[in-house]
Amino acid sequence: CYVPLIIRESSLGWEPVTHATTQDTDIQIERFGPKNGQVLLALYNHGTEEKSVTVDVDLSAIGFSEIESVETLIDVKSLSPIGSIELEVESSGLEVLLISGR
Repeated sequence: CYVPLIIRESSLGWEPVTHATTQDTDIQIERFGPKNGQVLLALYNHGTEEKSVTVDVDLSAIGFSEIESVETLIDVKSLSPIGSIELEVESSGLEVLLISGR
C-alpha cells in the first residue's frame, strides 16, 4: 500500500531542510522536492494521541510564490490552505501532503 508512495517520494528527491514547521514537537516532517512544481511533505506523529496540526511552509525557500493545491495522500482528500495547512495526524500515524505551487 505504501510502495507507490515511496516510489513517488524518491522520484522527487529527499531534501535535508524541510522549510516547513509545526509547533507540535511530536510531529516529524520530511520534505521531498520541489520538482515540476510539486513538493511532498511526510508528517509522522510520534505522540500517543491524534494531533490537530498547523503546518507553515516557507514558500520562497522552496521556490513557490503561492500554493495552488494541497492533497493528503494517505487519507486522500484535498485541503484548503490559507497561509498555512491544517490537518489531523493519528497517533503513531503518517500523513503525506502533496503540495502543488508556482
